[in-house]
Formats: sequence, C-alpha cells, structure tokens
Amino acid sequence: MNNVVLMGRLTRDPQVNWTQKADGTQMCIARFSIAVDRRGQQDAADFPSCVAFGKTAEAINNYVRKATKIAIDGRLQTGSYTDKDGKTVYTTEVVVNNFEFCEPKAQTAPQVATAPVAPVAQVQPVAPVAPVTPVAPVAPAPVAPVAPVAPVAPQPVAPAPAPVTADAIPGFMNIPEGVEEALPFN
Repeated sequence: MNNVVLMGRLTRDPQVNWTQKADGTQMCIARFSIAVDRRGQQDAADFPSCVAFGKTAEAINNYVRKATKIAIDGRLQTGSYTDKDGKTVYTTEVVVNNFEFCEPKAQTAPQVATAPVAPVAQVQPVAPVAPVTPVAPVAPAPVAPVAPVAPVAPQPVAPAPAPVTADAIPGFMNIPEGVEEALPFN
C-alpha cells in the first residue's frame, strides 16, 4: 500500500503551471513543499516536495499560501531525470490526492501593518428638517363571510401490521426473560 499522510506548513507559495492534456483541456499542476516536524525531536523537520494535479492543484493555488498549515493525503512517487551536466538525478515527491486546512483562516492571514488614520475633517451642521404632517387613518376593508365547510366522512383505518418476532426471522433466537442479571458484562 502506498499511502502518505502529512501535516505541516508550506515553506513558500505554491508554484503553479498549466499544461494541455491529450483531449485539449487545460490541467493545473501545483508544486510546493511543507515543513513537517519530526515527532519527539526539538527543532527538527523534514521538507518533502509535493505535487498536486487538476482541481486539487487549482484549490491549492487559490487558497493556500506560504505558512498555511495543511494536512495532505497522497502517495509517494519516485523518478529520475538527467540534468544539463549529464548526471542522473533521482527524485521523491508526494502526489497529493486531497488536502485539508488545519487552522482557521484568521490564524494564517499575514499580519498587515496598519497606517495611522488621518483626522476627520470638521462636519458642518445640517439645517433642521421640516416636520412631517400625519396621514389620516384608513378604515379597514370589510371581509367577505366564509362559507361553512361540509363535514368529512371518517375514513376506515388500515389494521396495524402484525409484530415481527424473533421466531419469524431465521437465525435469531428468543432470549428468556430475566437473563440480564446473569450476563457477565452488565
């Protein structure tokens, strides 16, 4: 089974690229790394490379930034390529299937320095408003009388279904009355 579950903070904003699939539609690819604390070790962390595709990558691009704490679920993938010097470079990355936010947005929002507020200009007084003249009350319209409703004949009630007993169901047995006291888990 190849399943990876990690939780950590992004070390930088995701790098997003768009590519064209064979059917001509565009697909989003998001690459990022997260800082994952090592359990039981002070000031030690791992920084696995992660890649997401499609709708998951689009969501990461739209909602995740540097220092956002997320949990990812995916699989481990290894690969290799030849660099410009002719050396073979081996890679390991987590292919992200799903992710979840691990803290409220307010905790991950960047702190913005607030500029001092300029003083408000003097407000000029407003001329008084003329009083409103009251409107004469309107008499309610007469309501037409309602015709009496004819009584409805009672409908016959269907008989209640017979209760199902344990004897009627194959594979079940009746438990005798008073056996609860003898059971060891009470």
